[in-house]
Amino acid sequence: MACIWAAECFLPPMLPIFVLFLLVLIAALAIPISVGAVYAGRRRTQMRKAFGIPGSSVGDCCLWCWCGPCALAQETRTLWHNNVKDGVCRGPVRTLGAALSEYTPPEVVEVEQVCNDV
Repeated sequence: MACIWAAECFLPPMLPIFVLFLLVLIAALAIPISVGAVYAGRRRTQMRKAFGIPGSSVGDCCLWCWCGPCALAQETRTLWHNNVKDGVCRGPVRTLGAALSEYTPPEVVEVEQVCNDV
């Protein structure tokens, strides 16, 4: 039997089915990830505009597509920094510098005294 196409002479008979299976698998994974990245990117863009953070909506979608945990961490830090609870912004939290100025360190105790008390 002569080869009609060059691929028929060199490829095993199951290879086209395997390639089709891989394409379907890739599409099945890529479509939900893409839709999720677009949705999360739009929400990120809304948050950026609400807090006056520079950036682009394309960058937001790309960040969610390729590094979702990084985007989630950044958004969580933004919400914590702006003291957002139950969807209500209560203003930025005090900085660490202000908290440190109010901190009083504990009393200094000699190590020998602590060891002798035990």
